[in-house]
Amino acid sequence: MSRFAGMFEDNPKVYIPKVYSEYTTKRLLVMEKINGLPPDHIKELKAAGYDLHEIAVTGANALLKMIMEEGFFHADPHPGNIFIMSGNVVCFIDFGMVGSLRPREMNFIANFLISFVRKNPKAMGSALLSLSGKQFYQDMDELEFELDSLLKRVGNVPVEEINFASLMQSCINILVKHQLRVPSGMFMLGKSLLTLQRFAGELDPNLPITPLVLPYAKRLVSNQYNVSRLAGSVFDTLWDYINMARSLPVQVNEILYKLKEGKISHEIKVDDASSMNRAFRNAANRIVLAILLMALFVGSALLTALAPEIIYGKILLIASSAIILIMLLGRIFRKRY
Repeated sequence: MSRFAGMFEDNPKVYIPKVYSEYTTKRLLVMEKINGLPPDHIKELKAAGYDLHEIAVTGANALLKMIMEEGFFHADPHPGNIFIMSGNVVCFIDFGMVGSLRPREMNFIANFLISFVRKNPKAMGSALLSLSGKQFYQDMDELEFELDSLLKRVGNVPVEEINFASLMQSCINILVKHQLRVPSGMFMLGKSLLTLQRFAGELDPNLPITPLVLPYAKRLVSNQYNVSRLAGSVFDTLWDYINMARSLPVQVNEILYKLKEGKISHEIKVDDASSMNRAFRNAANRIVLAILLMALFVGSALLTALAPEIIYGKILLIASSAIILIMLLGRIFRKRY
């Protein structure tokens, strides 16, 4: 909570309760008592003379600052975790669930926003792929097609009128549909944005959220691609290559030693072992039936040659051979068609 308090120490319209650390333990959090009204008590807020529009803007800006500037945000900002204090001050409580965005996820938001504004589904797909931690995806064309369909649904709607929360949630749903990994922080981000949308919508139904998002988005993009950050990124990459070059001789020597000692093993992984097992069992069954059929044919021939007077034995062998032949053909044609 002290970290959140530091975020808004210069903003008198956002308040974080004071924590009494001398009375706080690992199992008990002691903080100051807050007097206020929940933001969904619209009638009481209006009767008390609160400015609902100002409260909606203040709350939305507070959460956007947490997400797009700090990368550390309240992940459960529902009305029960917010109080409206006198002077239209928004107070956040209960920080038991918080979200944290790593640099890669912050980069994703910046890259995604740039590609979305440019209406470039290929760049949007690349941003989503990098978010999932993959460098290659075999169904990339299908992923880009779905993103292109998403862009077409938005059509010519001005950026200021687009529902940013729903847009982010739609992209997360696309990743889930393609079974690509979604960082836990992004799920929390989507949840917080949707809660923010409802929070602002209840207080001021005519307040669009996207115009509030855009200034933070522009600053985020600017920060991600400023000269000092890019220079730092280049330096980090070069340092990684230097460290790799330093460790390469040791790793090569280790590989050569294991080759010499015969200690290198290779693991072969079968993705669909159950299908392979079924195929082996079916093949084995057909082989067994074929052997039985051949044995019956040979037995019939020997019986005819050596004991022509045994009629019923011949009939039984022929009937058995016919049944096994039908079973064998049935298995072959069922597998093929």
